[in-house]
Amino acid sequence: MKLFCTLALALFASTQLHGQAAPTATRTTIQAGGTFTFAAPDLLNQANTVNPYIEGYTIYADVGFARRFSVEAEYHGLTVLTPRDFGENSLLAGPRYSFALEDRANLYVKALGGLGNIVYQAPSFAAHTESHGVIAFGAGIEFRLTHHINLRPIDVEYQHWLSYPAGLNPFVTSIGAAWVY
Repeated sequence: MKLFCTLALALFASTQLHGQAAPTATRTTIQAGGTFTFAAPDLLNQANTVNPYIEGYTIYADVGFARRFSVEAEYHGLTVLTPRDFGENSLLAGPRYSFALEDRANLYVKALGGLGNIVYQAPSFAAHTESHGVIAFGAGIEFRLTHHINLRPIDVEYQHWLSYPAGLNPFVTSIGAAWVY
């Protein structure tokens, strides 16, 4: 009887148990990078401007908590080249979702929110800044060049600056690279 109970328990328990152990460690990926950035703002009438773009840089960081999900934070400094004497700075953060295209490529989409400053510069304006809330939706592609270097050949964002009286919806494009930790 004892042998029968032991065998019955073993058979019953074996259907309830799994042979593989759950992973005990997870890996958080962190990347930090910079890009050359230009934007097509719609703040002023750009019809008579040879170069309607404002140009600058972006510094960004991405922290991956799961296989496809991560959080991205970025600072756009678009005050380096400003043909119409105004620039835009923004600090944004939000979720990012990646689609693996192949072993070395990732297509991603992101939704960001944060704060933006419009920088009016002399001599065309009285020098001052205005702050506004910003939401942005974007997408891009990254290629892993080496174990520690990612190339970001294109990153685009459509921004909507909240509470700006005339409406401000710049289209921002970036090209750069990141170091992966």
